[in-house]
Amino acid sequence: MNKSSTQKHPRLYYLDWLRVLAFALLVIVNCSEVFAGPAWWIANSETNPTIAYVLKFFHQWRMPLLFIISGVAVSIVLERRTVMQFIDDRLTRILVPLLSGMILVIPPMIFFIWRGEGNYISVQEFCLNLLKFEWFPHGNFHWLHLWYLAFIFIFSIAVIPVIMFIRTPKARTALNDVVLIISKSSVLLPIILLFHLPYYISRNFLPSSDLTDLIYYFPYFIFGALFFVQPAVRATIRQNRKVALTGGIVISAVLYCILWIRDESLNTIFGTTVMDLIQGPLKEPMLSLNQWFWVLTVAGFAIRYLNFGSNFLTYANRVVYPFYILHQTIIIALAYFLIPVDASIFTKFSIILTGTVLIILGAYELVLKRFTLTKMMFGIKTDVRIMDKFPRSVGFINRMIPQLNQVNSNSVDGR
Repeated sequence: MNKSSTQKHPRLYYLDWLRVLAFALLVIVNCSEVFAGPAWWIANSETNPTIAYVLKFFHQWRMPLLFIISGVAVSIVLERRTVMQFIDDRLTRILVPLLSGMILVIPPMIFFIWRGEGNYISVQEFCLNLLKFEWFPHGNFHWLHLWYLAFIFIFSIAVIPVIMFIRTPKARTALNDVVLIISKSSVLLPIILLFHLPYYISRNFLPSSDLTDLIYYFPYFIFGALFFVQPAVRATIRQNRKVALTGGIVISAVLYCILWIRDESLNTIFGTTVMDLIQGPLKEPMLSLNQWFWVLTVAGFAIRYLNFGSNFLTYANRVVYPFYILHQTIIIALAYFLIPVDASIFTKFSIILTGTVLIILGAYELVLKRFTLTKMMFGIKTDVRIMDKFPRSVGFINRMIPQLNQVNSNSVDGR
């Protein structure tokens, strides 16, 4: 690492833009889910399958992009704080909002989901059942859309030994060598196939499980924490944004034709063998490449065009966390009351989207940002440190593992 690695690097505004845009897209997508078909938690009486096809595109890369951004954030925080301070930050900013959301935000959502399914349980009975802590769908306790927070907390703790290891001189040298390899276009563009190899194996033994999902998303997180923070890798992403865009368009077109829409008349164009391969053994690798190309595309264009700050970005960055935690409950509640209304899909969508934004902004301005407790519950920055409340346990841990109090004096970035 050179001497500049110890200097404070400038803020990468495009990461803030990507984070805000990804969560804004999440709100729009979930408002649209109400009208895409019966697969979501609550559905309008009139749906449009075209909406489902459009949403399929965004579902491919939106969450992988967020995990990369989260990995970058972890790397930055660990550069500036000791490991103990980092754990405290994760407890305060992730675990507390997760638990608060599971207790206060998720149950009302489940209540409206059950009502939408025709289960007219009373509010009193519902609240009494909540005390049983039975996992949804049998009970009314779950993390539902807050699974992202649970995964990020697990990933953040799991990556600590990796970060501690790469602080050693030999590991930093090895990391620089790996970065030189990954920053080559011929390696970076298809590397997701290597990253997802454990997922391809695990899904055959544990399909549709949380463990498989953890294995699926962890490569994106670790890529953000170790590699996206490197200038050489970001430069390659920026330079290859058009190549990635072309690859994403081509693979998406093939997936739409053969996998998602499944028009059997295309047998005459692609041939039965090609159709069987893409619907069979090539399905997962093509899905991985498709989402990877779109992640690289979005990130590459953001690096090129969105590296600037603004008052809007500053405000949006503060409010984005409460938006994520609250949005789905509000969407489902509004949809529940709007479904019986005789109105067009566009009208209902506009009401749900506008209502969700206004309700959350109102809650943020009037309540959430004004009290320390509500700030902690909804992931808004505070000066509260949970570990400070348990000085004896912290002292014991520090004596057992003194390295946890070491500050990372060398940036992973290598700037």
